Amino acid sequence: MFSSLKKLLVLVKNHKKLLFFFSISIASIVSMKLFNFNLDKITIFDKIFIGKTIIYNNSNSENDTINEQDTRETAVKVKNDNEPPGKVTSAVKDPPKNVSKTLELDEEAVNTLSNRDGNDIYRFHLSEPGRLTLRWQAGERTSSKELYDVSLHRGNIEDKIVTYTMTSGTSYITSEPVFLTSGDYSVVIKAKSGIAVTYHMILQSEPMESIELEDNDNFLSATPIENDKAYSGALQHDLDQDYYKFQLTEARAVNVTLGTAGNETDTAAYILGVYNENRGILTEAQAMGNASFSETGNLYLRAGTYYVRIKKGNTWSGEAYTLAVRTSERDVMEAESNDTLETANNIPVNKESLASIGWEGDIDYFNFTLDRKAIVRPYLEFKRLGTALKIYSLTLGDVHGKEIAAFDFRGTGEPSKVIEPIKLEAGTYAIRLTRIKRDGMPSILHEYTLRISAQPTK
Repeated sequence: MFSSLKKLLVLVKNHKKLLFFFSISIASIVSMKLFNFNLDKITIFDKIFIGKTIIYNNSNSENDTINEQDTRETAVKVKNDNEPPGKVTSAVKDPPKNVSKTLELDEEAVNTLSNRDGNDIYRFHLSEPGRLTLRWQAGERTSSKELYDVSLHRGNIEDKIVTYTMTSGTSYITSEPVFLTSGDYSVVIKAKSGIAVTYHMILQSEPMESIELEDNDNFLSATPIENDKAYSGALQHDLDQDYYKFQLTEARAVNVTLGTAGNETDTAAYILGVYNENRGILTEAQAMGNASFSETGNLYLRAGTYYVRIKKGNTWSGEAYTLAVRTSERDVMEAESNDTLETANNIPVNKESLASIGWEGDIDYFNFTLDRKAIVRPYLEFKRLGTALKIYSLTLGDVHGKEIAAFDFRGTGEPSKVIEPIKLEAGTYAIRLTRIKRDGMPSILHEYTLRISAQPTK
């Protein structure tokens, strides 16, 4: 015993910071002597710990053991006499007994965790595409306290799809839906509270044939959809965006529709955008909260690949929506994109051509050809707008775009403005129609009818 005390006095002399631990160690050593512990086999490093003493058995066996009353406490640093001087290792606690199992749909999962424990992992399989929801309950009273993070992943904890927050409550809560294809998935439950709380969770899936494919939050991962078919989807959080891709094999009039549950507000719940294959915007429309059905109106598109984007408006809703790309055939119509002279649409004279301005600042170009000298009058018809401001500008030019005449159209009172006749020689000419940019005017799609009246003359 005195040999050990002598060693300790030398250490204290050289390391004054150990003075406090010195007094603790004296008491510990005396106590151990009284209870017949073999002090000769215990080093001073083994006896000094931060706030507590752990008995370290330095026997000749190959496997050292640690006797510790609280195995949940953070591991402490110790020195092993069998290691070179100065080397420090960790006394690692036993891992918590977390759940890692396969869960069937409609089967209840139950466990009790705190944030000192690891995560619970549940794996499940969807045999067919479906609308998945999670039902959960945790805690003994209802409050806004966040108890668990619940994340949904593809496969064996691979790409994360969505994360939910489980709050305290006495009743079961149903999550916002997520639409998944058939395959293997995982749910990871991570405790946020330092107090262990019991949770209950059930996975439920409603089979559906036509759904979005999460993650489809950019152009590259857009969900392919068929025309004239309804698809179900949902925004998983306020930053989520859903992208869809559709094809046209020939020119068609396209109207994109969105059905929602509605939230009884007069603000935009969703923003619905349509894009060409170069990801340039063709139109953008708002789906209002107090409307259960919204649409872009007709876009007149040529054959090609197009995209639809759905994102939150002024407020986020995780409710399911229904998207459809409706197509129809027209006799004579615009074919977007036609916003340059090089991509101008050829239209006949003396016949109505259907077209639309897709967004504020959109430009539509058309070419028409006269096989003889003629008196020409352009006619532009559109739905009246609630403003007397100039809305559209129509320019008649030669095939190279050089201006011959220009006309403005106001929103009220001039949707069928009569233009003075213009005498033109035989040849090809260009029509340029633009929507004038106005502050405060909504950026919405607006359909119009264009007709080039041409009467031969000498």
